Amino acid sequence: MTRLKVRIASLAIAGLMACAPSLQAQTITGQDDFGDSWSGNTPTGGNQVFTSRTITPDNSGNFGFWWGIFGGSNFDYYGITDRRINFDVADDSAGTFPIDQFGFASSLFPNDNFVAIADLANNDNLSGLAFADWQFDISAQGASPFDVHRISLTMVAYGDFESGDDNVVFSGGVTGQPSATFFDFGLSAAQDAADTLYQVTMEAGGVYDFYFQPSAFFDVNEWNNLVLNGPSGSVTYHPNDNGGADDDGTAFNGFIAEPTFSDPAGVTRAYTDGSFDEQEIEAFKDPMVEQISGVQLDNQMQQFTAVVKGVGTTFDLNMTAAQNASFEIMAYDNILLESAVLGDANGDLTVDTLDISPFALALVDRAAYELANPGIDPDFVLDFNCDGVFDSLDIAPFGSKLASP
Repeated sequence: MTRLKVRIASLAIAGLMACAPSLQAQTITGQDDFGDSWSGNTPTGGNQVFTSRTITPDNSGNFGFWWGIFGGSNFDYYGITDRRINFDVADDSAGTFPIDQFGFASSLFPNDNFVAIADLANNDNLSGLAFADWQFDISAQGASPFDVHRISLTMVAYGDFESGDDNVVFSGGVTGQPSATFFDFGLSAAQDAADTLYQVTMEAGGVYDFYFQPSAFFDVNEWNNLVLNGPSGSVTYHPNDNGGADDDGTAFNGFIAEPTFSDPAGVTRAYTDGSFDEQEIEAFKDPMVEQISGVQLDNQMQQFTAVVKGVGTTFDLNMTAAQNASFEIMAYDNILLESAVLGDANGDLTVDTLDISPFALALVDRAAYELANPGIDPDFVLDFNCDGVFDSLDIAPFGSKLASP
């Protein structure tokens, strides 16, 4: 191994700008962006490259603001859809609803499909669970089999989530080999107890700490009028405060202080349960967190990536979700599976001595390597220890693979 390291160093010093042009070192072996159009209730177009896909329960294509979703409510949904599904998903702040504070699918998603998850626990889905399974063909196309795979997707989640009730987990791997967890979106008990406050940013540029429950919108002037003058018009007291049989004698205890991101002291007044006709304010609180990376989610799509090793002909991806309330929206999109021969520095789909020179170049002059090999990402194809970065720690395992029969 010492001689190999010396050989790599000497080749690098000699100057390796004359590397041969790269072939396709990393290959897209699976993809699902859920299409960009519809044929009836079937998503079409886009990039849907898989051997099989199963969604359970499947509401795909049942979009439209007021029909065709889970029977209990147009706000209960699981399946492939687009921004037309409902107001909780659509961000209309730059269009028909400038004061919109709750949604993610803006006018930037005019022809983009995705999988939306909203209130899985309903009378049509008593388990409160949802599933999706894909199988992709990873048959090798070169002299050596693909033995490393990179899975990525985009994810969004916003609302007020709870530990144990709300999660989305993606797992899988090469068929027949032990399954690995790629992404684990949810909250730990400690994260839930922390009551973390956060904000969302809408397409029109507004940044919001809280959102409104359905009904008329709460007006601070009406609140002040209620405090000073008592109920009038549609503005009424909470039953605890209305002077009737349910009045508990404590003024205005039907209203609670609601801490928000910009007002953690909780000056903002929110309404709790009862018959008050105005709007309940809910803070954006307890955000969903990807537990492996620690990345916090909100209403902006973020990409997540995982790498797994394994040799085979098919690759399985499995998704399990649990979710039990409205105003907790989760959605995912842009699933991409790339496969490669680990250590294939020159892109000829095998690993041999011809990979030593480009491997060395990637170590000492990353820019020169990427210029000479535009189809190869060293942080994937040459990252033997799968820590997300190609560096000197990958030299020894590269040498071991070269030396193995």
